Amino acid sequence: MLRRGIDPLVKDQGLDDRLRDFVSRSASFAIPNKKAAYELTHTVFYLSEYGRKDPGLDDEVRQSLDFAGTLAFLDLNADLLAEICIATRYAGTAPPAIWEEWLVAHTRGFEVESGDALSVQDDYHEFFVCNWLMAVSGADAFAKGFTPGRMQFRRPYSGTAPLRGMSECLFEMDTRHADWSTMRHHVVDSLSEEAQEFLLRAETASSDFEAFFAGFVRAGRAESGLMSRPTATIPSVRGRGCDCTCLSCREPCGGLHRVDCLGRWYDQGPGDGLCGATDVCLIRRSGGFPVPNQRAP
Repeated sequence: MLRRGIDPLVKDQGLDDRLRDFVSRSASFAIPNKKAAYELTHTVFYLSEYGRKDPGLDDEVRQSLDFAGTLAFLDLNADLLAEICIATRYAGTAPPAIWEEWLVAHTRGFEVESGDALSVQDDYHEFFVCNWLMAVSGADAFAKGFTPGRMQFRRPYSGTAPLRGMSECLFEMDTRHADWSTMRHHVVDSLSEEAQEFLLRAETASSDFEAFFAGFVRAGRAESGLMSRPTATIPSVRGRGCDCTCLSCREPCGGLHRVDCLGRWYDQGPGDGLCGATDVCLIRRSGGFPVPNQRAP
């Protein structure tokens, strides 16, 4: 609309300032939250007019992109990481070579099939954003063989992502420290060899992995019981509390079951309750893992 001389938000002159304030809160992007990470990338797309102009972003925003990209790489989430690399380029900075090298190999591994009977519930969006990044970075893009008619796009196997193992390792610790040099060997040793390799590559790629880890581990807030991250809350269906603790943010439930960004709750005490992510399920004490039961009415 702006390119056609129409400003739909002419009465809202503070929108850009609010967006810049949001993406400058780098500490927020060291915490797993895919929705916020996608909002970060799309904010940069908007402010840069998809690479048409310099968005004028400061170092805090670049750190936000670094933290969000580190999480995406630790999760081997190519869809999100590709968007972050594009946004980083639109912000005027080159993304870490380690991220883009992995994405180049990942993009080449996509399988494309044609056929009238194929399902369209596939990985097209990931295929699209990965190839978008290839085009933005000057690499060969959309180099698969396409045919008219129905097609299906399937991502390749990514490997063993270290993010879940890191969260589990931290969750099981009685005391956590924000200092990466202190925690490093504990976390690395808890992972499989493949996951260790990805973690070490993520550490090398980040411009400030120590600062990222300090935000990710949230040691101070966990020890004090102060967890300020906004979370969705759903009341207990049985009217009584339990001692569930979120694996990702390690926040106690307190009878209101908060949905962590990874959709995982671990029951550490008596009582049943309602939890959920995409699907809502009942948590029961079953070796520490939630048991899927039913959708919310």
